Amino acid sequence: MTEVQVELDCQCLVNALQGSDADLVAEGILFREIRHFARLNFNHVSFLFAPRACHNLARLIAAFGARRLVSRELWPESLPDDVLVRKASGMAGPV
Repeated sequence: MTEVQVELDCQCLVNALQGSDADLVAEGILFREIRHFARLNFNHVSFLFAPRACHNLARLIAAFGARRLVSRELWPESLPDDVLVRKASGMAGPV
C-alpha cells in the first residue's frame, strides 16, 4: 500500500493536516507528526473531507476488527459475513 486516502468528517482537521497553518496551535505537534509519519510510510497520502454518513461501513469494519482476537487479519477476497450483511442493507442504522 503506497497511496492512501484518509477520509475525515471534520473539515477543520482536514485543513490542519493538508497544510501547516495550524502547526502553531497547541495540537500542532500532532498534525506535524501525522504528516511526517505519512511521508515516511507512504508514497502519497491525501486527507479528504467526507460527511459522517459516508463512514458507516468504515466504522463497522473498525468495530469488527477491534473485537477480533487475532491482532492482524487481511480480507483479500471478501469481507466477513456480518460486514457484508450491513453493507447490503445500506447501513440503515447507526453502528
